Amino acid sequence: MTVISLDQYRRRRALRTGQVHAARAGQSALPSAVCELSAYAAGVDSLDAAVRRCVLGLLDAPSFQDMVDQVVLGWPEELGCTRTAVAIAAGDEAALFAKGGPSPLPARRVRAWAESCAAPQVRRTHGSVPVFGAAAATDDHAALVATVRLGVKDSGFAGLLAFGMEEAGPARSAVRTPDNALPDVLLGGTERLGFLGDALSRMIARWTTRSS
Repeated sequence: MTVISLDQYRRRRALRTGQVHAARAGQSALPSAVCELSAYAAGVDSLDAAVRRCVLGLLDAPSFQDMVDQVVLGWPEELGCTRTAVAIAAGDEAALFAKGGPSPLPARRVRAWAESCAAPQVRRTHGSVPVFGAAAATDDHAALVATVRLGVKDSGFAGLLAFGMEEAGPARSAVRTPDNALPDVLLGGTERLGFLGDALSRMIARWTTRSS
């Protein structure tokens, strides 16, 4: 029989107790991690489904104006954002399509917007954003804004696609759910934004080619 001191016994017991607690903590953390991963996967699936619906809406649009309406009026609801806008310049003419309706713009301004956005960009801003038009000029709050350059080689047009998500308060900006997809896009990367911009560019090129 091995005889140990009281101090040795206490140390061994404390070690065993710590190991048991660590094991239990690991077991309780596992379901939580699984739930978080499941929620993330559901959010990604929901977002991808929304992006597919947006692209299919472009393909089904019977006219250029219907296509623009899909982007300006339909995409915010699909993607959970506050607003979208499209600025297009072809030759010496340009127009901004936003929630407040279409409005003319200097072509050089639209081309400058496009040239300043070589790759999809996401930024935080405060106050009005010109690309969202006069209807958004009085907004005075923080927002997430994403911009995507539009254009197809040899198509003769240039443009910009913009997404905006208001951050009216801490509670709203902290909400991240599968049904509120665009904040995940803005905060998590620009790949899907680029895909939407590429799809829209190709459809604009198709309609401008038809009308020429």
